[in-house]
Amino acid sequence: MVVGEDRPESDVLDVYQAFSIAREWIDNTIEQPSVLGHSQTRWLMDDLGKLCVHETIRHGEGEGQLCARLVSAWDIVHSIWFALAPSYATSFRSDEEEQDRIDKARHVIWHRRDPLKAYREGYNSPSQTSFHPEDFAQTVADYLEQSWLRHPFIDWVIVDATVSRELCSYGEELKKHWLPGRRDFVGMHHRYFKAAGNLEVMSKFDWNEAFERWNAWFWCGLGLPVGAIWAAFHFNYSDLGWWIAGIYVTIVLLALTLGVVRLLGRVLRWARGKPDPRERPFELWTEMYEVWRRLEGPVINPQRVRDAMQATTERGAVWDSATWSVIDRVIGIDPAVWVPHPQGR
Repeated sequence: MVVGEDRPESDVLDVYQAFSIAREWIDNTIEQPSVLGHSQTRWLMDDLGKLCVHETIRHGEGEGQLCARLVSAWDIVHSIWFALAPSYATSFRSDEEEQDRIDKARHVIWHRRDPLKAYREGYNSPSQTSFHPEDFAQTVADYLEQSWLRHPFIDWVIVDATVSRELCSYGEELKKHWLPGRRDFVGMHHRYFKAAGNLEVMSKFDWNEAFERWNAWFWCGLGLPVGAIWAAFHFNYSDLGWWIAGIYVTIVLLALTLGVVRLLGRVLRWARGKPDPRERPFELWTEMYEVWRRLEGPVINPQRVRDAMQATTERGAVWDSATWSVIDRVIGIDPAVWVPHPQGR
């Protein structure tokens, strides 16, 4: 049977006809996994196909409208997959072994990635979540516009992926600009790109690097100034020598005073129980990570997720508007129970 064969497009479909057309359309559109196993893509489209059928029957429509809904549903699913898939999965490889890996990835819409692991391993970590936010936002808008197409798994993918992306992005910014260590000429941690953002490599003590830094401080802070003062007096430029000595002593006293003031400020903050401002960005990341932890299933309390989002927002976090829209809609359905994987999928 060919979809649409011997049936005018305007004919109203009954339930049996609609399900037969939807099944054949999905069979023709989505390839079966090359290796036997569960296909997240196929499972999701089977569920969305049922929603397309129910909406078509509810409106008393024909095959054309049903196929249009199936196309719309598939466009949303494929766009979400394309945005979130690992980079190797969106390319074609001639190598047979690599192609098998790609084929498997095409049947996974979303696999959770731990932002904490990504933070530790760096920007090349397989746990990193990075995608173009504007394109993804348009896909989310297309999905939300069709209220009849609502699916708990898609809702969860959108929220989980956007939360993961925000944590990964913020974590990389922390390592660039807030992690203790020497800075380059633009104020970025000097090891960030060399270590590919790997936290252990960036934080590791390097004796050679420390010696170079101490050597530079010795010559700039002591050797050259003292040498210039000695040379001025040695060659009978006493006035110049006193000027250089005065400037040098003033700079040293200012540096020592500034160091003492900073030390006293830290002691006073500690005595009053106030956090160190340098640690606040890292504490905020830890609080934001709690949002991600609350999204772990199989049963999620969406109100607790939103409460954590709200608490971190009040402390300076910024969450994608799509995240708020979807979580609010989930709460509107049931504020206590959210099951992203129905039927144990």
